[in-house]
Amino acid sequence: MKAAEIPLQEAQRLQCLAELGLSEPPDPPEADAVLDGLVRCAAHLLGFPIAFISIVGERRMWFKARYGTEAVAGDRDTSFCARAIQGSTLFEVTDAQADPSFADSPWVVGDIRLRAYAGLPIRLDGLTLGALCVADTVPRRLDPVQATLLADIAQAVDAWFSHRREHVELRASRADLQDRAELLLSLSRETPGMLFQYRRTPGQRGRISFLSSRTELIFGALAPLQTPSLRAFLERCHPDDLRGLLRCMADAAAAHQPWQHLFRVCLPDSAQPGWRSAHASPSRLADGSVLWHGFIADVDEHVEVERLRRDKLAAERASAEKSAFLSRASHELRTPLNAVLGFSQLLLMTEAEPLTARQRERIEWVLSSAQRLHQLVDGLLDLDRA
Repeated sequence: MKAAEIPLQEAQRLQCLAELGLSEPPDPPEADAVLDGLVRCAAHLLGFPIAFISIVGERRMWFKARYGTEAVAGDRDTSFCARAIQGSTLFEVTDAQADPSFADSPWVVGDIRLRAYAGLPIRLDGLTLGALCVADTVPRRLDPVQATLLADIAQAVDAWFSHRREHVELRASRADLQDRAELLLSLSRETPGMLFQYRRTPGQRGRISFLSSRTELIFGALAPLQTPSLRAFLERCHPDDLRGLLRCMADAAAAHQPWQHLFRVCLPDSAQPGWRSAHASPSRLADGSVLWHGFIADVDEHVEVERLRRDKLAAERASAEKSAFLSRASHELRTPLNAVLGFSQLLLMTEAEPLTARQRERIEWVLSSAQRLHQLVDGLLDLDRA
């Protein structure tokens, strides 16, 4: 027996089978009520004792559903279905023993001893995956009515494979969503803040669709049986900051723009309000609703650091102003002091007009006072430099 030719799109066809999980027959075999019912209908409606739905893999052909035979698989090269998938229309063998291509096939000379075969390719997106077949142990041919009925049943089989692909894609999407959800939960647990999603649907009240595990650290524990909601969290905002926060959120929602705001919260177990920084960005969904993705962080330490930074800058400015004042003051004080010191020393050194003891005492007193004041000015400058 001559081996069947390889279809032109063999690689794509085998890839499609792999994506559907149909490359190899399952072990143990899995029954499918829909396909089993379709092959029974094909056998009874067309009056054939054998009917099956075959999957043609890379090396083997196996039956996804069968009726009237215990066979489950066989070599691809010696199968009728390997020839059936080469075309797009009905493939029929009326007498296999008289056909040189199949006279020595194991399906003909073996236990089953097939004589008649008719198969329609099963197609998905232009790729032939297998065939819907009816067979008999005596020579025969399909009449036009039987051919039409087989084509109708083949369309139902094609639809099953299409639904199978949708099911596989849906399962993959569900697994991907589950992986993304687990990743989001893992990241949210490691994020030092509160992640949230807020969904607003036209004509309905908004609702929080996601909250990270750090919510309690940001807003404190809610009351028992209290449902996490926007209202519950806004009640924790400081009264002096609430109006500004609501106005910021309303303006951002009207303009469909991100918002950011710094506000205080009053926690039940804290005497002092805590500072929080919040920002969120909108995404418009296909149904017209808006999904806000946001993050709220505890910024008490940042606010305290910023306050200390401002105090430091203020102290540095005050110190600079003090140094400038002392510099100017020392200059203004030293100029007359130097004059007083100089003239006092000149008066004490003058010999042309001798001073009386009383006059000398008074000038020495002025000189001593001026020197003392000069020392005080020098001391202030040294203190400022220190």
